[in-house]
Amino acid sequence: MNDTPAFIKYEKTTRALKIGATVTMIISLLCVLGGGISELFLRNDFVVPFCLVAAGCVVYAAMLPLYFIANKRRAVIVRYNAYKKVLMRNPHNSVAEICEVKKVEPDVVVADLEMMVKSGFFEGLSVDVEGKKADLFTGAEKQIFVCPVCGGKNHIDIGDEQKCEFCGAIKEKENK
Repeated sequence: MNDTPAFIKYEKTTRALKIGATVTMIISLLCVLGGGISELFLRNDFVVPFCLVAAGCVVYAAMLPLYFIANKRRAVIVRYNAYKKVLMRNPHNSVAEICEVKKVEPDVVVADLEMMVKSGFFEGLSVDVEGKKADLFTGAEKQIFVCPVCGGKNHIDIGDEQKCEFCGAIKEKENK
């Protein structure tokens, strides 16, 4: 499974945000240090060191929230990669199976997967909240049919036999 364009964009902007915030914070700290050092050598001139220190502090304070935002986004990327690994092993996992592997609560798994689907990270991922199931579809086109016996929602390849994965009933072909 390849990463989607939405995920790739998210990952690149997160990396740029983190690098930009880090570099800017380092430069602002150098301004603060430079202002402090210049104050030692320019004892008569108070304006230059004060401006450097003030500018450095303001820029640092402005970049700090961006740094934390980048860290939160990085955590989403790490979770995405973990879910992707689990779903690649078994594309038709139950939420309970994912919880067991990830060691998190079912509500967290469902919320994470729904957020990632809405963000476009997973193409072909279906999260069934009621049935507590996560299905990842890759390759062939899929169709959904509702079992006439048990009412289960089944995802099958187009043209395959319509057999219910819940109760085993086979849907009769309709004669036209």
